[in-house]
Amino acid sequence: MIEITASARKALDGYLAQNPGQVVKIRFAGLECSGPVLKLSLAAPEAHETIVDVNGIAVVLDEETTVFSDDQTIDYLKTDEGEGFRITSSGGFSCGGDCSSCGG
Repeated sequence: MIEITASARKALDGYLAQNPGQVVKIRFAGLECSGPVLKLSLAAPEAHETIVDVNGIAVVLDEETTVFSDDQTIDYLKTDEGEGFRITSSGGFSCGGDCSSCGG
């Protein structure tokens, strides 16, 4: 399941209005100690990709991403340090003090 928070929805609506014909893409970009690294982008969908409607937003989810978790949350945050999107996953990873203890 993909969830888009209200703040992310508002920001994505603006970006998608400026970029007609594009969709939100979530892709797997490797593993770190805290679990899978997910990247968010806007791009035109490719013919082989499956588009999922998430509350009116067209989303393409990279197949590798679902290996780690079917649950992703897209959020948009504004802090004193800046603003931007954050993608989290309920991937089930746990880590101790260093990467040697990471496991899925």
